Amino acid sequence: MQRREIPSLDTTSTADISFILLIFFLVATSFNTYKGFDTNLPQDNEEAVDKTQVKARNVLELYVNADNTMGYAEKTLNAQQLQQQAEVFIENPNNIATFPERFTKNIHGIGKCTSTFEHKIIITVDRRANYDTYYQLQNAIRNAYAALREKAAVQYFGKHFDKLSPQEQLAVTRVYPMHIVERMETEQPDANQ
Repeated sequence: MQRREIPSLDTTSTADISFILLIFFLVATSFNTYKGFDTNLPQDNEEAVDKTQVKARNVLELYVNADNTMGYAEKTLNAQQLQQQAEVFIENPNNIATFPERFTKNIHGIGKCTSTFEHKIIITVDRRANYDTYYQLQNAIRNAYAALREKAAVQYFGKHFDKLSPQEQLAVTRVYPMHIVERMETEQPDANQ
């Protein structure tokens, strides 16, 4: 009896099918993208600096130095301490005369409420500072606003901020509006050059 040879598989179209499947999955897949901070970065020119006249008591000046230290008023603080300081500054619960003015305003969806609507946080960053330190400072400020907005959401609506409707969230963000100004510290030219 003669042995029969088994024919081999024709694999010429396998590469084509694999390529088509690859294209299909690339087109059909959605990728999550990091959106980053919703912040305008400082400009190089002098015109970008905010020239608005603001009362000194309404301003909290924070810094990030070239040696990656951060703080305010010559005090070096870590991110958690900065967050706590920013919360106290923004809220000014005891109406301290050196912190932002508190006044009553009518907010749509809430009614009359008292807050420091005109406060400003100014961040001065040295160009030689590490981005991680800048990020920690930004994160501390955003966490301070998030904590205050959470407190306001519970106070005015009896719910957590993330459980509020979009209109209610907007009302709460108007109670604690985010006012951040950033400046880039430029190197001073050496006098001996």
